[in-house]
Amino acid sequence: MDPDQLRGKLAVISAGMRWTSETDSDLVPFVWPDTPGAPTPEAVRARGGHAADAPVGKRSLADFFRAVPRADRPRFAALGESLAALLGNVEVVTVGRVQIAAYIVGRAPGGGWAGLRIDLVET
Repeated sequence: MDPDQLRGKLAVISAGMRWTSETDSDLVPFVWPDTPGAPTPEAVRARGGHAADAPVGKRSLADFFRAVPRADRPRFAALGESLAALLGNVEVVTVGRVQIAAYIVGRAPGGGWAGLRIDLVET
C-alpha cells in the first residue's frame, strides 16, 4: 500500500473524531514511509520535528484510551481495533510537557511508520 493510500485509510477510520482534553484536537493522519526500525520515543520526537530535549514517553494504546470520555469509548475502541488491523505494534508516544504531541504510531504495511497525531494540553 502506498503512503497516500495509507494516509487515506487512516483518515477514513478517524473521520469526525476529536480528542477531548483541555482543548479539543483532531486526529491527524501521518505516514513516514522512509523511517526504518521500530518507532522509539526518541526517534518519533526527531521525526516529528520536536526539540531534541523535549520530554518523551511511551504507553500502550489501551492505557492512552482510558482518558476517553465514557460516551466516546465505543468509537475509540473501534478505532483501536482498526489501527491494530492496519498497523503493526501500535503504541502511543508522547512528546512535550503541558502542550503534548501524542503519536499513535505503528509499523506501516511495507515499512516505515504511520498513525495519528493528537495535540493535547495537560496541566
